Amino acid sequence: MGEILRKFKNVWGIVMLYLYLDESGDLGFDFVNHNPSKFFTVSILAIKGNENRKIISQAVKRTIKNKVNHKNKKRLANELKAVSVPLSTKKYFLRQIEVAEYSIYSLTFEKMNLFFDLVYNKPRCYNWMTGLLLDKINSFDTEVGFLFTVDKSKTKYEIKEFNDYIRKNLERKINPKISFDIKHRDSTANPCLSAIDLFTWGFFRKYEQKDDRWFSCYKDKVVYDSLHK
Repeated sequence: MGEILRKFKNVWGIVMLYLYLDESGDLGFDFVNHNPSKFFTVSILAIKGNENRKIISQAVKRTIKNKVNHKNKKRLANELKAVSVPLSTKKYFLRQIEVAEYSIYSLTFEKMNLFFDLVYNKPRCYNWMTGLLLDKINSFDTEVGFLFTVDKSKTKYEIKEFNDYIRKNLERKINPKISFDIKHRDSTANPCLSAIDLFTWGFFRKYEQKDDRWFSCYKDKVVYDSLHK
């Protein structure tokens, strides 16, 4: 399936869609003995076409080189992490992708209001959240195919469970002619996963800390942003 997707070309104005998923916060629920986050955010970066994907990928690499590693030559970073770079670096990255066509979807959950049974099944909880967010993307029918890339952080069993859940979710609502694939990749090797990490942190920060300084910089690219209660 993945090889088929890589052969898609931009023909007659129809382009492939690239989706990148990330999350911010934690799925801890012990508010008595620990200090977990109050909110949990999942976000998707949707990029139309390979040229736009390249622009964003190169922007991440350029930002790492010019803003993260330019002073520290001994311990070089190979990814952008929102929690460790200042707002000025985030703004620099954003300027590098001004010409790119992309959109952002995000869903934030107030954890105290999640269904009780999901609290004790975190993989299922995460899959359910991702499915809800995918339901908000309405451009699948206009694409020849899409690739859904997720940060590789799950066990083999969890990856299979996630893929099965997402496939069933997508197959019920998209045209059978549309091909899609799901990949789990290391964020250090996929720059676009760093990009969605930056954006996801902005949504989470807005709800968790009431700080929207970074979010306000890219809000014009946001198609969907909701707090699930």
